[in-house]
Amino acid sequence: MKYALTIILSICCLLSFAQCSLLDSSIVKLSGERLKLSQYGGRKILIIILPTAHDAPDTVYMKTLDLICDRNSNHLVIIGVLSYEDGYRDSLSTVLQAWYGAFSRDNLLITAGMYTRKCAGSAQGSLFKWLTNTGLNGHFSQDAIGINQKFLVDQLGYLCGVYDSQTGLSLRSIQKITH
Repeated sequence: MKYALTIILSICCLLSFAQCSLLDSSIVKLSGERLKLSQYGGRKILIIILPTAHDAPDTVYMKTLDLICDRNSNHLVIIGVLSYEDGYRDSLSTVLQAWYGAFSRDNLLITAGMYTRKCAGSAQGSLFKWLTNTGLNGHFSQDAIGINQKFLVDQLGYLCGVYDSQTGLSLRSIQKITH
């Protein structure tokens, strides 16, 4: 009996530290629509912190991102995150929705604004709590660092890569990390 109780407690402890799949989560799009990520099971998910300045370099960036979405739509979903720490403000939502809409044609899922850094404490968005917490994602506890940082989630919803802002955003670089 004592041995069985020890095994049961050990299993419970292991399960409490087991990673959970991102596919068990949902996001809120900039439009206000809530999406369950489970609908993207079987495809990799690339999460990118987006620029909000909508100037010339950001326009080129968004055109590249749209091309990547189009060329990889069968096996990759891209979620663009609007980060409060990186310049997003709720007052920009209408302008940014129109600006991003000019590029993405619904291929790119763009979230409502969220806090992405651990220093936000309980205000940190649930997506980024998962991305930046080993206890939830099973691999990494690195904090978000800014625009163009990328997080790659595999087809089962498990974090498999974190790429800093210096990792290029090109068809070739995305193909390398998603294949």
